[in-house]
Amino acid sequence: MLSQHPFLYFYKSTDTIDERHTSQYISDELLKVIFDLGPEKIHAIITDNAANMKAARTTIQETHPHITPIGCAAHGLSLLSEDIININSMNSLFKSAKKNVKHIKKRQVISATFTSKEKGRNKTLSLKLPCETKWGAVVIMYKSLLDGKESLQELAIMESLSIEADIRKILLCNDIFWTRLTNTLKLIEPKAQAITEV
Repeated sequence: MLSQHPFLYFYKSTDTIDERHTSQYISDELLKVIFDLGPEKIHAIITDNAANMKAARTTIQETHPHITPIGCAAHGLSLLSEDIININSMNSLFKSAKKNVKHIKKRQVISATFTSKEKGRNKTLSLKLPCETKWGAVVIMYKSLLDGKESLQELAIMESLSIEADIRKILLCNDIFWTRLTNTLKLIEPKAQAITEV
């Protein structure tokens, strides 16, 4: 990718499937592009923050000190996000939230009742289950829980629905769950937004 403000241009793609992604291989490939374009036209290179990429950036800077090596900000934020989700308290909140959403979404009668409650509030909300522990998906799940809180709490008091006792307790009686969900969303939403904007 090349940048000539304000435009970005795709320059080259290399099939690396048969190659080991060593720092030497990566720096050699980057140097080929640098020489193709002319080293005087290159001011910076951006890679992810893996060890092999960092080493390749160092090699480039040693041979071309005017080229600034930069670690990808989105990749760095993504790694930070993964570290945060692995903190025990954050991970337990994530698992609890996911369990609640999964329990409701996977049971047709409960899910339909939730949808009906939301329609009664003039909302078209559905609970979102993340496919991975990526911040964007986690943010969407947390928001869907918080946005649907009233309907979820109404479901929890409906004895006609077969909601597990621990799920009922979390949805209805666990103010700490809802507070942690709100506070965690305030913490992670800006990071998720930054990752998508970088």
